[in-house]
Amino acid sequence: MPARINALVLESGKPNALAVIRDLGRHGVRTAAGESFRFSLGACSRYACRSLLYPPIETERPRFQEFLLKIASDYEVIFPLADMSTAAVVEIADELKSRTIVAAAPADTYRLALDKAETYRVARSCGVPHPRTWVPLDEEELQSLKGELIFPLVVKARISQFWDGSRFSINKVTEENYVNDWTALLEKYRKIDRICPKPLLQEYLEGEGFGYFALLDKGELLAVRPSP
Repeated sequence: MPARINALVLESGKPNALAVIRDLGRHGVRTAAGESFRFSLGACSRYACRSLLYPPIETERPRFQEFLLKIASDYEVIFPLADMSTAAVVEIADELKSRTIVAAAPADTYRLALDKAETYRVARSCGVPHPRTWVPLDEEELQSLKGELIFPLVVKARISQFWDGSRFSINKVTEENYVNDWTALLEKYRKIDRICPKPLLQEYLEGEGFGYFALLDKGELLAVRPSP
């Protein structure tokens, strides 16, 4: 009988998944590389013991979740490593936990990071400096902020990537999200609001952007990787 595969890494076509597969393999953990297409980056690693093909999360999320529930007990732990898989896994985490270990934050904690408005609310309550942020609940409330807002502003969706009921929608911030007057603000607000309700507004701060990546376990800091 072949040895049991210990871990399943989802979205193995991404570079961070390859890094996880390599590290698990080097520590003797037998790992499967899961993806919606064949010959993913992680599946081609010599540390991947198996390649698992599943329904595409970006267009068939319910089918992916059903599939995952069926095969979850075959693995000791499942690693969702990007927004699409994490959102889908967290949504069914209670069912999965009776079958396997889910390497993801609890749903309530995950939503605090997923929803930018909630993230900034928590940052503010902890005294963490951040750009001035407004979250008007509708266009009427937006109008009431007219005398308070200072241009330029950044208008962004509260959630960058989310399932809209039929597909996975991605709302990245680009130069098009910057507005310099009221007319442009209204146009951009309405456009984003149709896709992801209640967009947020932020003051524009000029400077360099840096990423900060941390691994924690129930609030205990285990590792930090600042971007170069």
